[in-house]
Amino acid sequence: MAPAGGTMLGMSRKMKGGKTLEYEFLQIRGGPGGELFYVAMPSRQQETAFQLKELTANSVVFENLEHAFPQRIS
Repeated sequence: MAPAGGTMLGMSRKMKGGKTLEYEFLQIRGGPGGELFYVAMPSRQQETAFQLKELTANSVVFENLEHAFPQRIS
C-alpha cells in the first residue's frame, strides 16, 4: 500500500488447493529514533524487524544480523 500515517503496509499469502497455507504481514515504518525498519510478521512466527542499512535512488537494504534467516532484505 502507498505510504500513509508513517507506514507502508503489505501482505502476501501462499495458497494450494484453494486453501491458505502461509501468510505474512509487512510494514515499513519509522522507529523511536527516526530510523527506518522493515517489519515482517509471518504466520505462526514472532515479528522480526530489519533496520535500514542502505538507501540509494535504485535500491534499499534492511538488515538484522541476529535473525537466523534471512538477515538481509533488499
